[in-house]
Amino acid sequence: MHDLTALMVGVEQACQRAGADGDALFSVRLAVEEVFTNILQYGYHGEPGPVTVHIEAQPERLRITLADAAPLFDPGTVAAPDPDTPLEQRTVGGWGWHFVREVMDRVEWAPGAAGGNLFTLIKCLPHTALPTTRNTPSEH
Repeated sequence: MHDLTALMVGVEQACQRAGADGDALFSVRLAVEEVFTNILQYGYHGEPGPVTVHIEAQPERLRITLADAAPLFDPGTVAAPDPDTPLEQRTVGGWGWHFVREVMDRVEWAPGAAGGNLFTLIKCLPHTALPTTRNTPSEH
């Protein structure tokens, strides 16, 4: 967790380079902090463990990947919490991934090539949209 502050500085710098507005910056910071914290708290159970973060800043979007060596965890298996459930009946957990999915345009998970998890977070910047296909001729 001692690397969280430096990570947030890097996220902010990447957002600025990409020309992200305040809303996009807030969303990306929230999502990266939540995923990073979840990796450390739940993936590594509070013990030290590697987390590699890669930030790709483009004028139309930010793409952040977080890779770990923790046991496999697909956040798609986490059901969205029901905000209408009375507080005394709510179970602990689930809100973090809910917020990540709400503030990012795309959230992906895959098992890491050498084990662990690869989380990909994509935030489109204003006036852009994600392409409908991933393999367009310009991407080859």
